[in-house]
Amino acid sequence: MPGGVWQAARPLTDTEALVSCVVAPAFDYADFALEPPPTAHAEATAVLPRPRAEVWPLVADFAGIAGWHPLIAKATAEPGLPANTPGQLRHLVTEGGAVIRERLLRMGESEGGYECVYEFAESPMEVHDYRATLTLADGPDDGSCRGTWRADFTPHEPAAAAELSRYFADEVFAPGLRALAGS
Repeated sequence: MPGGVWQAARPLTDTEALVSCVVAPAFDYADFALEPPPTAHAEATAVLPRPRAEVWPLVADFAGIAGWHPLIAKATAEPGLPANTPGQLRHLVTEGGAVIRERLLRMGESEGGYECVYEFAESPMEVHDYRATLTLADGPDDGSCRGTWRADFTPHEPAAAAELSRYFADEVFAPGLRALAGS
């Protein structure tokens, strides 16, 4: 195949298939590239009618998310690292019974505010390379702050990217921000 041309195979049914490619007489890696997996983005933003100093302690308690997020029934810190330090794992059980493990990557001041950055260690969601950031920045006045919750991830099925983005933004992040606004 000439450079710049993509080759793909799709099974005709839902059964798994083994696909291979034989190249002859020679193969040159100089113009070979695998298509990078498509990444997706989800984001929700809200002005919270509370000062950042009042909201940040809720977010900064990494294992305390069940105390304010309506979708999380139970959250516990896994043993091994001090609370709220990079690498700490939290074990979540959702209201629906799903189990999620998240790893803290960064917590604290950032340019323009405070942020909590984490990734999925284990999740029933059909994604990988999931990394999320919840940022609290100054709001339009002294009695408010702006919350932005965003994530980048790679869906297992590229066709599901839009639905997964909508789900994370509307069903996970937005309810969490609304809860922080009223906690």
